[in-house]
Parts: sequence; structure tokens; C-alpha cells
Amino acid sequence: MPSRYRGRWKKGCDRLVVILSKTRDYIRKPHGMRFLYAIRCHPYPQIISLIDHRHIAYNQNLQEVFALEREGKAFVFAPSHSIHVGTYSMNE
Repeated sequence: MPSRYRGRWKKGCDRLVVILSKTRDYIRKPHGMRFLYAIRCHPYPQIISLIDHRHIAYNQNLQEVFALEREGKAFVFAPSHSIHVGTYSMNE
């Protein structure tokens, strides 16, 4: 069981509810603007490393959640098709 959720089970939770905004087959890719954030965050190398590995952590987390779903310990809700919603839009 992933350590992120272990504390919740100790406190009496027996199911995890996950609501995804992307389809189940979505795979996050590496950030395409590395040169920009590497320059901007140069004084903070740990931030650069975290951004560099963000897609790996996201994809691993999804695999853990899907494994919990197969074990019957999680309910995962995801859209059946891609939904385009702008990041800053209030009307879409």
C-alpha cells in the first residue's frame, strides 16, 4: 500500500475516492519548457529536480491508485473522453 495513504487507513478509512480530470489512459509527459524554468529557478536546484521528475511521480501515483482499485480499496472516477477546459477560463 502506498505510504501516502497508509496513515488514512490507520485512522479508520477503508476506501479511497479518486476523481481524475483526465482519461484513464492519460500519461503525463516531461515538461517541454525545461530551459525556461531551469534558468528562472537556477538558484533553486531542488525545484528544477522536482519539476524534471513531476511526470514520473504523477504516472507512478496513478499506477498505485489503479492497483488499489483492482484490490477493491479505491473508487476511481475518470471521464470517458478528453475534456478541454482552459486553465484560467470560468465559462468553459
